[in-house]
Amino acid sequence: MSNQQTEGSFENPCPRNYQLELYQYASRENTVVYLPTGSGKTMIAVLLIRDMAPQVKKPLTEGGRRIIFLVPTVILAKQQASYIRRHTCLEIGEYYGELGVDLWRGDRWTKELDKNNVLVMTAQLFVNAVHHGFIRIDSIALLVFDECHRAVKDSPMKQALTVVNETWESNGAKPAPRILGLTAALFLEKCKPRTVSKIIRQLKTNMKACIRTADPHKIEGYSTKPIEIICEYSLTNAEQSKTDWLLSEIHKLLDGCVVQLHKDLNKNAACPEELINIIREIKVLTTIFGPYGTNHTVSIFTKEIKRLGFQSVKVMQKGFFQLVLNVLEKIGNVCDQAFGSLSLLDRLRLFTTPHVTRLLDILRRFGPQPSGQYIPLCSIVFVDRRSSANVLYHILRAASKCDPELSYLTPLFTMGQASGKPKGKMKEANHLNQSQTQIIRGFRDGSCNLLVATSVLEEGVDVRACNLVVRFDGIKTYCDYVQSKGRARSPKAFYIMMVPENNLDDFLDTLSGFHSIEQSLHNPSSLTLSSVTEDEPVDRQIEEYWQTRIPYYCPVPNGPRITLLSSIGLINWYCASLPSGGSPTALLPYWTMLEIGLHNWRELDVKYVDHLRGTSSKFPLYQCRILLPLNAPLREELISKVMPSKRLARQEVALQACIRLHKLGELDDQHLLPLSKSIPIAEEDDDIHVNCDSNNPQENDFYPRGIASLFDQKLVPPYYLYLITYELVDSSDAVRQEDVFNPNFAERRLGFLTSQRLPPINPFGLFSPAGQFNVGFKEIDNHQQLSDVDVELCHRFQQFIFERILELTEDEQYNRETCSYLVVPMNSADNQIDLDFIRYQLDSSAPDWQCHLPGDKNFHQVYHDAVVIPQHDKAKEKSSYYYVNTICRNLTPLSPFPKQAFSTYFDYYRDRYGTQITNLQQSLLEVTKESLKSLNFLTPKYVNRKGASENDAKLKRIIHFIPELCHVHRFPASMWRQTVWIPSIFYRLNSLLLADELRIEIQNETGLGHELPFLHSGWEPLEIRTNSLDDVVKNIGNDFGTKIPLVREAAFGKQNGFSLDHSTPSDAIEDEIDLKHSLWNVDLFLSERNTNSMKAEKFKPNSNHHVNDEDPFTPTVKVQDVHFDDVFTKTSTGPSPGELLQALTTSVANAGFNLERLEVIGDSILKLATSIRIYCESPSNFHEGKMTLLRINQVCNANLFKLGKSKSIPRFMVATKFLPKENWLSPCYFPNNIDSDMESLVKPNGKLWQRIRKKTIADSVEALFGLYLAHHGIKGALKVMRWMGVNVPDPGEGSFSFGGSPPHPLLADFPQAENHLEDHLAGFDALERSINYTFRNRFYLLQAFSHASYHNNRMTSCYQRLEFLGDAVFDYLITKYLYETRLFQLTPGALSDMRSALVNNVTFAVLAVRNGFHRFLKHMVPNMHQSIDGFVQQQEMCDHAIPDEFTLVGTADDPMAEDTEVPKVLGDIFESLVGAVFLDSDMSLDVVWRIFYPFIRDEIEACTRTVPKSPIRKLHEKYPGKVEFKSLEKLPDGRVCVGVEIMNNGQLYKAVGRNTRIAKNTVAKYAISLLEN
Repeated sequence: MSNQQTEGSFENPCPRNYQLELYQYASRENTVVYLPTGSGKTMIAVLLIRDMAPQVKKPLTEGGRRIIFLVPTVILAKQQASYIRRHTCLEIGEYYGELGVDLWRGDRWTKELDKNNVLVMTAQLFVNAVHHGFIRIDSIALLVFDECHRAVKDSPMKQALTVVNETWESNGAKPAPRILGLTAALFLEKCKPRTVSKIIRQLKTNMKACIRTADPHKIEGYSTKPIEIICEYSLTNAEQSKTDWLLSEIHKLLDGCVVQLHKDLNKNAACPEELINIIREIKVLTTIFGPYGTNHTVSIFTKEIKRLGFQSVKVMQKGFFQLVLNVLEKIGNVCDQAFGSLSLLDRLRLFTTPHVTRLLDILRRFGPQPSGQYIPLCSIVFVDRRSSANVLYHILRAASKCDPELSYLTPLFTMGQASGKPKGKMKEANHLNQSQTQIIRGFRDGSCNLLVATSVLEEGVDVRACNLVVRFDGIKTYCDYVQSKGRARSPKAFYIMMVPENNLDDFLDTLSGFHSIEQSLHNPSSLTLSSVTEDEPVDRQIEEYWQTRIPYYCPVPNGPRITLLSSIGLINWYCASLPSGGSPTALLPYWTMLEIGLHNWRELDVKYVDHLRGTSSKFPLYQCRILLPLNAPLREELISKVMPSKRLARQEVALQACIRLHKLGELDDQHLLPLSKSIPIAEEDDDIHVNCDSNNPQENDFYPRGIASLFDQKLVPPYYLYLITYELVDSSDAVRQEDVFNPNFAERRLGFLTSQRLPPINPFGLFSPAGQFNVGFKEIDNHQQLSDVDVELCHRFQQFIFERILELTEDEQYNRETCSYLVVPMNSADNQIDLDFIRYQLDSSAPDWQCHLPGDKNFHQVYHDAVVIPQHDKAKEKSSYYYVNTICRNLTPLSPFPKQAFSTYFDYYRDRYGTQITNLQQSLLEVTKESLKSLNFLTPKYVNRKGASENDAKLKRIIHFIPELCHVHRFPASMWRQTVWIPSIFYRLNSLLLADELRIEIQNETGLGHELPFLHSGWEPLEIRTNSLDDVVKNIGNDFGTKIPLVREAAFGKQNGFSLDHSTPSDAIEDEIDLKHSLWNVDLFLSERNTNSMKAEKFKPNSNHHVNDEDPFTPTVKVQDVHFDDVFTKTSTGPSPGELLQALTTSVANAGFNLERLEVIGDSILKLATSIRIYCESPSNFHEGKMTLLRINQVCNANLFKLGKSKSIPRFMVATKFLPKENWLSPCYFPNNIDSDMESLVKPNGKLWQRIRKKTIADSVEALFGLYLAHHGIKGALKVMRWMGVNVPDPGEGSFSFGGSPPHPLLADFPQAENHLEDHLAGFDALERSINYTFRNRFYLLQAFSHASYHNNRMTSCYQRLEFLGDAVFDYLITKYLYETRLFQLTPGALSDMRSALVNNVTFAVLAVRNGFHRFLKHMVPNMHQSIDGFVQQQEMCDHAIPDEFTLVGTADDPMAEDTEVPKVLGDIFESLVGAVFLDSDMSLDVVWRIFYPFIRDEIEACTRTVPKSPIRKLHEKYPGKVEFKSLEKLPDGRVCVGVEIMNNGQLYKAVGRNTRIAKNTVAKYAISLLEN
């Protein structure tokens, strides 16, 4: 870094802002700030006002003082008061004549001075108040003169200066107020270039201040450089000369009126002066605008004269008023006759002056062009006369209505208030029924694009940057010229000066003088101005001498080095690398330069001057001080050695700072460059891929299917026998109760033998045609002793049911050595194993399927509990089995057939299948179909096709078979029905046992919960939640684009979850629907559970619905009942195995429950816990960027996957849909020819392995955290996190959720810290009142509002650390609140969308502005100040609504969208205040929620009424599988450009944002808006 190129590349890449330098001088001495219009003068005043807050907040009786802000006009008083109010936490009062201030007495002024800290008023009011003794000069701390160039002659501004100076001189030792002048013109009167210096010196003397400006090169980006155009116009033209007679006639009538008024004068009544002035005004306006303007002028003044005549008290004067009214009426009649039937366009063309016509020609050039190009107009037309503004406005409005080329105009007008007595004063604004404030607001928001204005808009009034400014009446003074030109601030703006052709030469001379004055003011050194940023001349000889005199820094011999030349660039680079806290520009060091002369030389410490011995350095010398941003670890102020130039002093102290930063580890050793904002992430294990979100199938994505330890050991005595129990929760309405199979009434039931006792597990649902059964297990204590032969029989029975009944064991072999349990039949009478039944079923002499003749005497015994297959339809043989429900003794083959196509069943089977029935007296069988295609009974699966009508459907549900056409299986139907449930039962049992093993492991490691006794029945049944059938159909149609006709047969019964359709043989088809797309992953509101019914109610989009006649969005838990701190433990036993299973089950499994909701709350508590640990343990110099990356290392999917894998979480997970024939291995069976080494397999066997994405494992880990949070509170969640290996705080004790204590916000022993703290927090008591919380440690409050640029605070760090913590705190509070209060109403997707809508920077920024938090922000970034001001004004105009808009940038051929700018700093301070309250309240979440819930309640309720959906999600849903986002480029200003394409659309939509997330969100909104329109 020692080469000379370093200086060129590093030196001052982020130049010092001139506003801060001017502020430095203004804080030390009386200063007049001279800056061009639009360059931010008022901010300097605001910075100074903030500094004086400590003394102006004190009562006057306790030595407090006040700030007086003087303005020349009422409109400026309103504007500046509003501006100061927006950016300070002080009380602001505004005063002007309209408020009746002139009539106030001393007691009223005393109240105002006690109440307000800053008083904004017109200068004349101030002079009067001082003269009457209402305001004392010695009580003024700061006196601001806005537009101080008006302090000339006898103006109110000059009188105010005089009274201040006279009073101060008479008071002697009492402190004089600090004077700050603001101006963009420096002088008001006409002057020659040679007299400029004299006028400026006079202003300096009047103000008793130094006039300071900035170097023009430093402010050229903020000031204006419009294109100046002189537009001359003729006084007459050929076409309009034809109507000169009308103009002459009008003048003749007006002159005659004046003569008549003078002739009628008498001694008793003088002609009112107002009438003479009105006549003169009409003559002038007629000359300017022509007869068309006169016609409108007459109508206005007629009303004014009538008003004046009505107010006149002298009877004799009323004749004068009537005389003038008669003349004006004649003028109106003459104009009407002349206009005749001419169109409005012809009237404007013939009866206006060339002056007006030329203006209209100019405006046509700025309208839409034939090429289609058009830059929206924003224009001001300046006129001299107040009445001219009104008349010209009406002419332009008429032109916009009749001239197609001017139809784009939307004009308005405004003017200042007339001074003195009313005289000829008009109430023009009242004709529009708009106040001036409303008019200017319309111009700001774009609803008006052309404003006709008097000089009221030249000075100070804040309006939009215009691209066209027209001086309609020419220019008289340099002040008019520079201030009106200053309004043309848009890029490529035009400044047009209209001049009559006969006056062109004189105007050119005048304009040349203005340019000379402007050029001289651009060179401050040529006048008596001081430029704070003017570069001093560089003496290369002195520079080179000190380069050798001051040694460079080179920590390693022959290594990188830092020299004086490179030091400033390097320190700027380092500051720019720090997180800027939402600032639009990079952070900068804060420099203070002190000039050393003979008067202060001897006061310096010898260490600062010793190096000058033996040199020829001459006075003045310089000493520089530097302060780095608050988020830098180097916090103390560094002082340079005394150097012979400012540049060398700055370089020397920058070199000191660089050396200190390297020793603090902020510069690397290799190149002495700033370290990255990030910190390296620890390398992961070789077998872990960082990209956890990859969808590519990888070998290490497969994990062995978990087998519970109870099912993973050899079956040996002693044996435990368990009966499978069934509790019918509620039967189905879809079938007749007498036809329902209830296993509790069966002759035999199934059970199983095992070598271990079964731990307590949740009963779980089993869904059959009868309804929902809750399955449990009952231990049989006194079962018979089993011999080896008996056990062998049981083995053979198990083979029988899995191979010959269920047909599940293809390509698998039975292995008794690995058998862990046996399924056995049990006699219901004594609950013992029915060995005789086993022997009968295993009798190999009898075939499985038998044919029984209808005349058999055992007919009833054969068929009453039988499983049959039809023989008449060979296509269905053995593809489906039928259970015999009833033997219909009242039906025979000759009975009528339900459909008219066949007269009898005999005819149906003969004609349809060609089958002859021999026994015509046999009873028919009513049957129910059972298919072995799917054996998953864990979820509701039957959705039926729609029937024709209710009566027809009743008939269709009945299926009848002919006995002689059926084969009967010897395995009874009651056992068959139970047997088909076996895969589902033991699949779910295995999952619950695995979950219980994890529960016990966590319990043993953390102490959460306690061991339960065997046969414990306290666990609640495992619940499955579903949507209504209608929603199923709707969503399937949405997903697949097909319409499925379905009948809503008491959707899912009551709690059974489905309905069954008994159809005729030809229609006996039931269709299953993939529950992944129907029942519980639908992104809708889920109905709240009814204690009597689980029937789901239908929620249609965009309509209001109610559950049980209540608002569906009413919180299920009251707000006051939601607690966030650990006050009590919800359950002592902890989560049940079923709840653990929910946290281990993915949505892909379609199990009726999944981990997604728990994962949302688990993610939030994990973020909070890691944030607290990082905040409490990281060094105070760790800025937000470092802390965020530390948190990412802990909470990222890669780390959670690694931790979950280390705890064998994949073994416990359920990540695939249960398909018994594909992924369930029957007990004692093992696949043939399966290599146990997974790496050798291309596709592992699905019965042994399951594929789990890495992110899914990470999600399950978070779901476990959420589960233990729900049961054991924050302390329980922290214990599980620590067990998992996440670095989180120790659980707290007592009522404290979090253990440990945060570091004190005061970073070091600071002398008189409390006194300095109170100075910094002057006015913050208003903030504490507004949030209803008083800080115990107010250093937190200072930290929460200190931006990194706020160099005055060296006691605490900036707000970024608190923002980092507050973000996590509020995210958790919102997530927990939504989770608790709308537990059964929001799906995980809707919950995430609501959280995203509520917890984001835009929402927080709106809340901050709505509650005035921005007024307390302490910063020193001018650009950020401007950004905040714009957003605050926008919020005030839209009533603090959350913005959801974007603007188009780029070109017409290549448009791009850009999100509405929301200053990040505003959202940051909201979060930092949350963090401050959290820490100050001993980390109490309840306290934080009590304070901040009222602020966000409206947003929560709005989101609840209409769940927001991210535009990215909307786009994906609107065009599924067709959306592709692309990262396009990074713009030079750091913004990111992102595009999106819709397949087959052929268009690329683009958007830009400050980061990828914002740009992606914006481009989605942009694309949706175009595609929908």
